[in-house]
Amino acid sequence: MKIRHATHTDDRFILEFLVRNARDHFNPVFLLKNFQAGLIEQFKRTINDGVCPMPDKEYPSSLQVAEIRGVPVGFMWNLQRTKNETEIYMVGVAVEHRKKGISEALLKNELSKFKSGHKVTSRVKRKSLAMKHILKKLGFAGKFYFPYRSQNFQLEIS
Repeated sequence: MKIRHATHTDDRFILEFLVRNARDHFNPVFLLKNFQAGLIEQFKRTINDGVCPMPDKEYPSSLQVAEIRGVPVGFMWNLQRTKNETEIYMVGVAVEHRKKGISEALLKNELSKFKSGHKVTSRVKRKSLAMKHILKKLGFAGKFYFPYRSQNFQLEIS
């Protein structure tokens, strides 16, 4: 498996993945065609410019892809919320490649880039049990927030 920066050829893989998994692991709004255009624009800006336009502002961002034999099998999208805080915005692995350590490898690869004191956060949907398990394994602490549809995780790099 190889982890690399996403390129313009990866946006179709990521979009199709998000649409297939929108109901259980991501926002169901990803199923709406008019919303997908904005999502594709966010991919393109992240890949080309290293920034992701969000409703409140543009954030520095990165998009990594895991591939096997040249075929994308997973991705991780990060937003740098502040100088010392990065949000793991999305992580996904194709169904046929799950439980092979790909999500964990993507996370470890990204975590290795941060200096001591950097805070890393992730908001995980209630149904995403595998992601919660991986984050806990890597030392993240989680907190539930009302209405418990998601759980926030945080890790401070030491």
